[in-house]
Parts: sequence; structure tokens; C-alpha cells
Amino acid sequence: MAAGPFIRLVVQMTIPVVRAIAVAWQQALTNARRESANATREALKKHMSKSEATAILNLTEAEAKEAAAVEKNFKRYFEANDPTAGGSFYLQSKVYRARQCLTEETTTKK
Repeated sequence: MAAGPFIRLVVQMTIPVVRAIAVAWQQALTNARRESANATREALKKHMSKSEATAILNLTEAEAKEAAAVEKNFKRYFEANDPTAGGSFYLQSKVYRARQCLTEETTTKK
């Protein structure tokens, strides 16, 4: 005979829990979209600054303007970080992007 009030109590307690779960789910979706948008925005930014590129290739500002010096250091560090010789693909990629950045700088200024 006490089943009616018990069921009413269970229903009254589950409704706020279900609502809280729905709100949490919506918030999680919103956060995921925001993080995705931020990641996309970061990916579209300029990849490497000139100062970072000169530091990676161990060049001074004056040497960074000389194509021969850039190529010499690029070749040295690119070969030193060859993954087949025990180097790091990540570092090799950084060296490649550094050369790319510096050669773009010199070709756009001409």
C-alpha cells in the first residue's frame, strides 16, 4: 500500500538528476566545440617566427639573410637528425620548417 508514495519519491529524486546530466552533457559539447575551434585557430597561425628559425638553425640575424649559411646549417642539422640514423623525425621537421621560414623571408624581400 505504500508503493504510491515510494514511487512518487523516486520520480521526484530522479528528475533533478536527469536534468543535471543533460546540462552537463550540453556543457561538455559546448566545451568540445570551443576547444576544436581554438585548435583550428592555432593551426592556422603563422607556423614559425624568424627568431625561432634562426635559433633552430643556430644562425645569427646577419647569417640568416645569407642563403648559403642557411643551406649549410640546414644540411648539417637535417642529416644529423635523420631518423634512419637514430635521429628524431620531430627535430628534422623543425629544421626543415626553419629553413622554409628563412628562405620565404629572403625570397619575399627580394
